[in-house]
Amino acid sequence: MIDEKKIDTDLISGLNKTIREIRGDVRGFFADLTWSDGETNITLDQVNDLLDLVGMSKLKRKFSGTVVFAFNFSDVEADNEDDIKQVLEDSTEIIFDYEHDNIWIQEVTDIEEE
Repeated sequence: MIDEKKIDTDLISGLNKTIREIRGDVRGFFADLTWSDGETNITLDQVNDLLDLVGMSKLKRKFSGTVVFAFNFSDVEADNEDDIKQVLEDSTEIIFDYEHDNIWIQEVTDIEEE
């Protein structure tokens, strides 16, 4: 038969060891910082290093940006440059996991005029 008291003692002992290790890691983190008049600056990267060290999930950042896709086409028939721009905008589909504002056609060249 399993001794429940022994299991509880082992569990508590292991948890106490983990807590002591985490306390040491946190204290070491703050001891390594540069302090002036009792204050310091900590970056998000430093906080994430500490969270990673103690086995916790890192804080996330939110990003935004602009992505431009370029592709070439040739021999597409249309009445004029505006029409080909509209054809390309209407027939080009790019699927994102994120919301996007628009698709922008940068340049259209009439190959028959070249």
